[in-house]
Amino acid sequence: MSMPVLIREGEVKTRKDHRCFGCGEKIPVGTEVYSSTCTGDGCIYTLYLCTECREFMTDYPDLCEDYDGIIWEGRIGEARQEFEADMAGKEVE
Repeated sequence: MSMPVLIREGEVKTRKDHRCFGCGEKIPVGTEVYSSTCTGDGCIYTLYLCTECREFMTDYPDLCEDYDGIIWEGRIGEARQEFEADMAGKEVE
């Protein structure tokens, strides 16, 4: 497996439904999202992030990445849930 190479990234408006790479939630047509187009292992692919996942990844990158600095599909959503649960627990104390 080769490391992906970033071709382009930025804000786009979706022209069809997508799934957020970070949390798996549906992104409907016409939504402003962050996209990354990459190449690796002989293919070109585009990943889409919803606003919540993009903001969380920007604010807390260490919570989203594994020890190799890789962000796996669905990991940002998991990290957001864990963070929110931790914060809720702290408020109760």
